[in-house]
Amino acid sequence: MAATTVSARKPRRLRRRLLFVLIALVLVAGVTGALLEIGFRLFWRLPPQYAMFEQAGLYAATGDGGIGLAPGFRGALDVDGKVTDLRINSLGMRGPEPRPGADGRPRVLVLGDSIVFGFMCAEEDALPPVLAEELRRRGIDATVGNGGIPGFGTKHMAGHMAWLDRAFQADAFVFCSSPGNDGLDDMRQQFAICAGMRFSGHMARLVNESARMRAAVYSRAWLWLETWIYTNQPGWSPLLNVQPDMAEPLAMAGMPGAYPGFQRSFAGMFLDARDPQTIFNPGTWPPIPRVYATIRASFERARAIAGERPLVFTVIPTLWQFDDEARVAKFEDLRFDPADYEKGLAIKRWVEVGTALGEATLDVTPTLAAAPDRAGLFVDGGGHYSRSGSELIAREIAERLAPLLR
Repeated sequence: MAATTVSARKPRRLRRRLLFVLIALVLVAGVTGALLEIGFRLFWRLPPQYAMFEQAGLYAATGDGGIGLAPGFRGALDVDGKVTDLRINSLGMRGPEPRPGADGRPRVLVLGDSIVFGFMCAEEDALPPVLAEELRRRGIDATVGNGGIPGFGTKHMAGHMAWLDRAFQADAFVFCSSPGNDGLDDMRQQFAICAGMRFSGHMARLVNESARMRAAVYSRAWLWLETWIYTNQPGWSPLLNVQPDMAEPLAMAGMPGAYPGFQRSFAGMFLDARDPQTIFNPGTWPPIPRVYATIRASFERARAIAGERPLVFTVIPTLWQFDDEARVAKFEDLRFDPADYEKGLAIKRWVEVGTALGEATLDVTPTLAAAPDRAGLFVDGGGHYSRSGSELIAREIAERLAPLLR
């Protein structure tokens, strides 16, 4: 009887030892993983192409099925060593909490992409707060909301305009669009949010379908590993194996460059083509008519949302669209023949879309082109405006908007 009891205890002791060893291994692996993660976050400087990871937590899904900024977010964005503090209010807009809507002051909602948001700019140097200052100089103490979302195109701006207006209750709107990258951003079909970051195109599909990609989004150590794999063993990387949803390549067909990046499309220079039927890739169809059809649909939707309230469409160029020296250099970089393009043609077509709808459409290009220090208008060489650039744009908008608010 005693022998039986002893033999029965041995398997139980063995199981307990194995369980103890297993728990110890899990704890060691967990602690090691945590230390690795802390080490990579402290000592691994993200490459410039990973600047978006500095925005972790900034984005969130909105109640209407769209994407916006996460209410209450606090953080910082580090781009090329330039650190910008970010503060998102309870309405999902960059800046302080807006004043109550019943205070009798007019409320202006400014829509746009990273130009309106104030990418690489301090909060107070972004276009909306600078516009508030310009309106005060004209005797109008308005509450101006920053509805800018980095990465948005015009169709996303129009959708977000409806969402923000529910809570903000604007008395007037400023809808800012740019011939820089709005034409490309409008063609994007796929979007996803992971760890509070916004992904588009094939990266959105990758985040949705690859557990490895989601791990890299959440973990800097795993991100470093995937970066090493992509650099040294690219065949093992999910980045090169994801299959796109063909709806997006079809929507973007004909854009200069190749899917998924279409890098030659980003500056929007192709929109200056004299012949709108220009085909940039053999076997496709002209993209320019599709770009302007989308712009027109976005403007029409914005007009419907505004109803009887004032709405000012504002076309904001990049440096390459009004500075001759920068323009020539960009054409060389993009390998476009300048003879096939006309300076300012994209902006002219943009304005014609708004004017055809009977709306006040503002082109700020002449004012910017007259600035003595054109390079100083930008924080990044030509795409995003500094406070100096925002001041010039805000003055033009205030001149147009002030009479509509009185």
